[in-house]
Amino acid sequence: MDTPETTASTTTTPVPAETKPKRSLVERVIVQGGILIMLVIVSIEAWSYVRLTLAHRGLISELERAESTDHRISKDAVTKILGGKQPDDSFNVKAAVGEERYDLYYFSGLLKKRELCVHYSVQGKTGGEPEVVEVMSVVPDEILALKSFNPKVAK
Repeated sequence: MDTPETTASTTTTPVPAETKPKRSLVERVIVQGGILIMLVIVSIEAWSYVRLTLAHRGLISELERAESTDHRISKDAVTKILGGKQPDDSFNVKAAVGEERYDLYYFSGLLKKRELCVHYSVQGKTGGEPEVVEVMSVVPDEILALKSFNPKVAK
């Protein structure tokens, strides 16, 4: 006859679970290399996006300052805000009085090319330098309609 004390003292040994075999060195190198390549691509795209965002914010804040005071934003000020970057493309568009200028700046990543468009006003009668009127992160329709604009050839 079994007593409760003897059944409680017997223990069962757990059955070891099957462990997965370690991955081979080649598999690990392929997976880690793929992850590294994706991280590099993402970081290059992020750098392009951050540069565009910082340039756009800097120009917008200067425009807001110009609206509140009698401050003009010239091409030299734009170049200074953009860290010395020169326009990749520049287009003149006929206006009622003269010509307006659009400067396009490209911030390229591996997968996407981001544009920043700076629109300058008509040059005044006094021959002064045109001032910035607006800043856009898209190419306006006036430029897209030009026959000389070809985004595939653009720098």
